[in-house]
Amino acid sequence: MAKQSIGPALLHLLLTLVTVTTAIAAEADGEEPASNYHRSIEIGCDFSFYTGGLGEGYGQFLRFGLWRPAVHTLFFDVSRSQRFGDSGLGFGASYTRHLPDALDLTVAAGTGTSDFLDPEYRLHVGARRAFLSRDNLAVLAGYTRTQSKADNSTDGFSLGLLYYAGAHWMLGGNLQYDIGHPGDTTSTMYGLGATWYRYKDIYIGGGYTTGDVSYLIIDATDIRVDYPSEGWYIAASKWLSVRSGINLRFDHGTTSFYDVDGFRLSYFREF
Repeated sequence: MAKQSIGPALLHLLLTLVTVTTAIAAEADGEEPASNYHRSIEIGCDFSFYTGGLGEGYGQFLRFGLWRPAVHTLFFDVSRSQRFGDSGLGFGASYTRHLPDALDLTVAAGTGTSDFLDPEYRLHVGARRAFLSRDNLAVLAGYTRTQSKADNSTDGFSLGLLYYAGAHWMLGGNLQYDIGHPGDTTSTMYGLGATWYRYKDIYIGGGYTTGDVSYLIIDATDIRVDYPSEGWYIAASKWLSVRSGINLRFDHGTTSFYDVDGFRLSYFREF
């Protein structure tokens, strides 16, 4: 009962925070921040619907950003998730240092209170380097260590490309390779995506992922599970002013055991 009562209280807190933030920023809407530091806040919710008798999932989240252009960026987020009979709060933070020669370095960490939806901890380090004469081709690489509340853990390696083609297109591709412990299982996912945009006005895009998932269920039998997975998404962002806007996203995923449809809606504001 205590876990179920967290949702309304957290949602009320998120709504209060965004209302206060909106009021503070309203007078400056349309102007550049007075200081060298920029700030942002994003509040949102998501819904997911599973086949196979697995039910529904719900979540809310709040994200706060603080950055100084060309120097560094810091993000904090808090969220609540509920699905598969489990629920809890998640917490995360990330720091990016912007270095000369179009190089960004990022460290991030996360944890949560749920029994299995949130990990015991998740640690990530990554780098982004831009190339070409206009720095319009970016290469991204990262490593993520995830430890579950049980004995399972993964070492994840990612590699991605992002290309700004012309004035209004972003094209991307990525590879994710995970090694699961125990059992030394391997999972590989591939993804492609494209977005058409007008800067700080409208963004419309979509993508496709496919691959294979493998992990070991730790119990008396230590059963290994292997299955194919694929999915696609469409997403849109619309700036309502030069300082605020909304994000919409729909995801569809398919595995050997279930299909899932997910919806996400969020509101963001810079100040």
